[in-house]
Amino acid sequence: MFSSLALTAALSSSAGNVSLNASGNVTQSATGDISLTGSGKTLEIIAGGAITMADDALDQTSGDVRLQAVGTITVGATS
Repeated sequence: MFSSLALTAALSSSAGNVSLNASGNVTQSATGDISLTGSGKTLEIIAGGAITMADDALDQTSGDVRLQAVGTITVGATS
């Protein structure tokens, strides 16, 4: 688990589900898109603080997207 996590570059996975977990904040910049390819992949982001996505940030999967934060959640775009 990270204390805080800042995603500033694209993250992609075709091998499985992705879980990002931080005891502090999780932030996604406009260039920090997350893309999961393949059928039914789950993206999970858990933060002990806030989750903040830039307006142009995109989380994309054919499965579920789960966002959980103690603080506020600000969403850019999911699909």
